[in-house]
Amino acid sequence: MWLWIERLGALILAILAGKELCDVFGKKNIRDDEVYTLQQAQGILKTNNEEAVVTLIESGLLKASKVGGEYRILGKCLKEFLEKN
Repeated sequence: MWLWIERLGALILAILAGKELCDVFGKKNIRDDEVYTLQQAQGILKTNNEEAVVTLIESGLLKASKVGGEYRILGKCLKEFLEKN
């Protein structure tokens, strides 16, 4: 139960961070064809909580692929996430 509450909190923080980034910087600095690491996505979403980004991915809100055991996110997918949230 606590893990679920923690993940929900991380998800909410990530969504709010994404909205703030979109409001401040827009989506122009994110290249559609560039592949971002989980850490780079954290920076774009302005969160220092890696679990928040993983929660977004696992919940299906942010599209990503696993390459060699690590998540990779297309810039296009980051932009889509920011537009929806």
